[in-house]
Amino acid sequence: MSDLKRQVEDIVYYLRTGEVAYAYHLYPAFLASLISALSDEQMLSIHPLLNEMLTAQAQQNSVWLADLLEYMLFEQLT
Repeated sequence: MSDLKRQVEDIVYYLRTGEVAYAYHLYPAFLASLISALSDEQMLSIHPLLNEMLTAQAQQNSVWLADLLEYMLFEQLT
């Protein structure tokens, strides 16, 4: 989980500092790591959050995505 936390911190940093393209470059690897690290039960519990994250990504809303990732970092990955 510490690797996932680091990935979230990196993505949020780049989203918040305006390096959005690089943050979106890191995002697919984070999602793949997240999916492989979580159990089925954990995936079901964060499914609504994942849907929101994918919607934010599709709308290229970096502020919303950063907020969702920070929520995940502090509420779900700790």
